[in-house]
Amino acid sequence: TITILGLLFLVTTASCAATGQSQSQGGPPSAATPLSTVEVETPMGPVIGVQESKISIFKGLPYAKAPEGELRWKAPEPISTWNEPLDATSFGSSCIQITRPAPAPDPGPQSEDCLFLNVWAPNDLEEPAPVLVWIHGGAFVLGSSSFPFYDGKSFAESGVVFVSMNYRLGRFGFFAHPALHEETPVSNFAFLDQIAALEWVRDNISAFGGDPSNVTIGGESAGGVSVTHLLSAPQARGLFHKAIVQSGSGHRVEQHAWQARGRRAPSADLGIDWAKKNGLSGGAATPEALRSIPAKDVLGEKVWAGQPLRMGPYIDGVTVMADVASQFEKANQARVPMLIGATSYEASLAENVGTRPRQILNLLRPRLPQARTAYANAGQDLSDRELAYQAYGDATFVAPARYLARFMAKSGVPVWLYHFDVVPEAQRGSAKGTRHGGDIPYVFDLIDELPQLAEGVGPSDRSIAQNIHRAWVAFISNGDPNHQGLSNWALVDTESTPTLHVQAGGAETDLEFEAEIHDYFDDRFQRLRRLFPMPGE
Repeated sequence: TITILGLLFLVTTASCAATGQSQSQGGPPSAATPLSTVEVETPMGPVIGVQESKISIFKGLPYAKAPEGELRWKAPEPISTWNEPLDATSFGSSCIQITRPAPAPDPGPQSEDCLFLNVWAPNDLEEPAPVLVWIHGGAFVLGSSSFPFYDGKSFAESGVVFVSMNYRLGRFGFFAHPALHEETPVSNFAFLDQIAALEWVRDNISAFGGDPSNVTIGGESAGGVSVTHLLSAPQARGLFHKAIVQSGSGHRVEQHAWQARGRRAPSADLGIDWAKKNGLSGGAATPEALRSIPAKDVLGEKVWAGQPLRMGPYIDGVTVMADVASQFEKANQARVPMLIGATSYEASLAENVGTRPRQILNLLRPRLPQARTAYANAGQDLSDRELAYQAYGDATFVAPARYLARFMAKSGVPVWLYHFDVVPEAQRGSAKGTRHGGDIPYVFDLIDELPQLAEGVGPSDRSIAQNIHRAWVAFISNGDPNHQGLSNWALVDTESTPTLHVQAGGAETDLEFEAEIHDYFDDRFQRLRRLFPMPGE
């Protein structure tokens, strides 16, 4: 069953919903296709990538030691330098994860040895280029930087050095147990991975033409949630200078790793129960014994069963100090320019995991009539089924984006808010809206590169993709998404929350976009968070 937290605070599945296609992660180039290679001398050692006409691509660059054996459930450790050129022409292994049937994308080979990143860089730069570090989605239990819709080609062709990374997933990335607490209080190892990748960028990206003083972090779904936590993480301060949050939630009440939170047991209790199921209880559950459990048993759930899997983040007092909303409310986040938003049919997640409309409507009671009124006043005449799914998406992603934008603006930094409502031309009139992750092919300007999308796109899609991609590039470059083709995107301020409403007919700023609906879910969030006070409150 879906709990009240499951409705309002859980990011449930991968951003691979962006295309729904099945493609392998790629690999070494075919011997029949000669490639032009390029060698770059980095502080770690020489690397060999592939050179195209305008860009160079380097894949599978290690940014930390393999977090396996005695390094499992520890902070990532720096790798040693090398002297011989490193082959960086194919992706490294994806992190161990559950599998999903087609048409979900194939993550390819998986391993605990998965801390790799990839670089797409413009050729013939005259000055250091801005950098985008992209964090993939996947509910923190699946996903890979090698998925085809994260190809950084268009960004590099637009003058941006694009970096993507793998990070530990599931129980490998988020795990709390008292025995491990004696070594370190960290439970969000995935965030330490992301921070290590940002440190690698700081120290190495100049070799690829990137400017380490102009780094933007961005991500969608769990990647967007990661960005909001990195904004709040003390260890990440100074490693980036702008942030992009796509469908990253913000109305999340996180479980505490070590202490009860209201009626919610600490996640360490879950760790104890899991260890017992694997034959380790009491004094037998030493760090060494826990790390000796086979990787297949650590993974646990082998196949996506169509239900949400709750894995991190946890409040551990080290990487995650409190809920993201609380951090933003108290201005404890990094004060950097931010671009944030969501899509018009985030409810596709609820459909993907088999959530029934009745479950959602029950969770909205006793204030369901107020929800109906808010949608009706916004001109949305919805059936019960439509109301349930739309409420799911708005509560989980759309309203929280506005919430975080407001508090970031109160911190005195520039913030731009968007709502993306575009589907390929062939789907217009039949699609319910932009699915969760459906903005990614437009942002990456890949709509003609992804086969299942390319069949349905038309001239207006290409125009929208080029315009939105240029907006992201402008923001990454100089901290303002406005450009010659899009010059009316107003800033969020302390008095109003203008939203760039991106539709097939164009992008226009709406000063009060669905305000009553968002107010309803903000109020709902405040009521629910009181049920789960932080320890000591």
